[in-house]
This record gives sequence, structure tokens and C-alpha cells, in this order.
Amino acid sequence: MRQALSTEGIRAHHGGRRAGSREAANRFDLLTGDLTIAVRVAKRSSFSWRVSVNGKRYSYRYSGHRWNLHSRGSTNLRPDVWVFVAAGEALRFFVVPGRRVRGFYTLTLREPSKTWLRGYADRWETLREVVSARHQRAA
Repeated sequence: MRQALSTEGIRAHHGGRRAGSREAANRFDLLTGDLTIAVRVAKRSSFSWRVSVNGKRYSYRYSGHRWNLHSRGSTNLRPDVWVFVAAGEALRFFVVPGRRVRGFYTLTLREPSKTWLRGYADRWETLREVVSARHQRAA
């Protein structure tokens, strides 16, 4: 992940217990300046889905990527940017502003061409946009 950011000219440091301010370091995966980044990786898997329509029950089996956005049942994590990694034969990255992913417990990607995530595929400039917006608010 840090290598992908480095390719885009962005230097990131480990969060977690390795670096950063105490508060941010305990909560986020990567830090770049004062920007907090949460990274979630999901392998392709299959999952069932059931619906009822007019009293009839239908069961489906989908395959896709499902990211957990909670930590021990809490959805209090509020990073500036989420990076969702769809692991597979080729890695796919979805770089999403933190405000866009509020209130979700999990996030599922079944068909990339039919989801709102499509607009965030490999959108590394989101990091620069968030930093720029933050500096404009501060000025």
C-alpha cells in the first residue's frame, strides 16, 4: 500500500502502534502529514443473499468483495480517506473520501461497473483534494 502511494508521490507512514500522534496512531493504518488513511483489503468470496417479494422467497449466491468498516462492532472510525483494496489476480484500489463512507457497517462490491465505487477506482488524487480542502478551510 505504501508503495502504491509512493508511486503517486505521496509519503505515508504506518499508523497503528508504529508511528504518528498517539490518538491517530491507535486508530488509523497510514498517516501522511495530518491526513489519516484507513486501509481495508478484501479477497473475492461468495455470499448468499435472500429476499422476499410478494410472499415468495428467493435465494441468490453472489461473488464479490466485502470490506468490514467496523472495529469490534463500532463504526466510530472516521478517517479522512478510505482505501479499499480488492485483492485478486490484479489488485484494484478504490480511494474514497471519508465523508462518503459514513454509517456503513460493511461495504460490498459485487460488480464494479454498477456501483458508486466505480468513480473512485485508482483515484489517488482524492488524497490531494482532501488535503487542499482542509488547507482552504484553515485559511
